[in-house]
Amino acid sequence: MKRKWMAYILVGGVLAMSATALGKTGDSIVMGYDKVWSAAVRLIRVDRGWELIDKDKEAGYILFKFAGDNAITCRSSVELVKESTKGSKEGSRVKVIVGIPCGSSLEEHGVLTDLFRKVREE
Repeated sequence: MKRKWMAYILVGGVLAMSATALGKTGDSIVMGYDKVWSAAVRLIRVDRGWELIDKDKEAGYILFKFAGDNAITCRSSVELVKESTKGSKEGSRVKVIVGIPCGSSLEEHGVLTDLFRKVREE
């Protein structure tokens, strides 16, 4: 029985470390899902000029080819998650998670900041 618990602890630790190693940046915004989705697609494709690889509005993800200043490119993502707002007066919330494996957290924060600014201005 003790070994079984040790295995669970080990697996949980590995999963926690791998999630941290992914280095994704996220935050929530009080705004409708559709508005955040369309702004995210336009930000990536039009404003930043990055190539869209795949997108699925219902599943809440956008995959794109990040092209940084140092000519390094990698497959990156923006994930959108509808958050529960039961009993809240704020309205609907959307959690946005940006993952750029070949970039820094500053670049992820930059995408997040630009997206939130774009959503609020439109």
